[in-house]
Amino acid sequence: MSKQYLIVRNGEQAGPYTLEQIQQMQADGQLLPSDMAWTEGQTDWLPLSQIIGNTLPPSPPPAEEAKKTGKSPLVVRIILGVLLVAAIVIASLSWRANQQYRATYDKIADLRDDGKQDTMEGFHKIIGRKSDSDQDAGNQREEIYEWNAIIRKYQIRIKYFMVNEEKKMYTILDVSDESGSSEGE
Repeated sequence: MSKQYLIVRNGEQAGPYTLEQIQQMQADGQLLPSDMAWTEGQTDWLPLSQIIGNTLPPSPPPAEEAKKTGKSPLVVRIILGVLLVAAIVIASLSWRANQQYRATYDKIADLRDDGKQDTMEGFHKIIGRKSDSDQDAGNQREEIYEWNAIIRKYQIRIKYFMVNEEKKMYTILDVSDESGSSEGE
């Protein structure tokens, strides 16, 4: 018959248990190496670690440390989520500004190519907006349209020529992309 051990943990005695049962209880986390054990033939109670060795898995960290560890990945995920949302917003605004710029540039280039004559108000209505800045120089006029896309600024410069002073009718002489990209890009 194998040896039978009594165990004392937190002031409470339990057992008797076989060595195999004690090892299983250690593996299950029910016993600690510091728990005391006694069997026939021993003069004093001894820690389990002296009787069967320290075969226990390491103690789990305190609950506070586990909570801190759990928060760290959460914080990283939140930060990555915020950065992803910011990137999506910037990309959306840039895409929208580029689309508005392209549509306006194409309208203006078509008006120039067609030799369209109209008043400034008529051109603004066709283009769909008023210019961001303009200059008058006698029978010539220059306007600038701008779109801020956070990362990039799109700009179109239009040069008009007055063809009928009495009716204040203009035609488009030139349209140029002032944003640094090629024409109509």
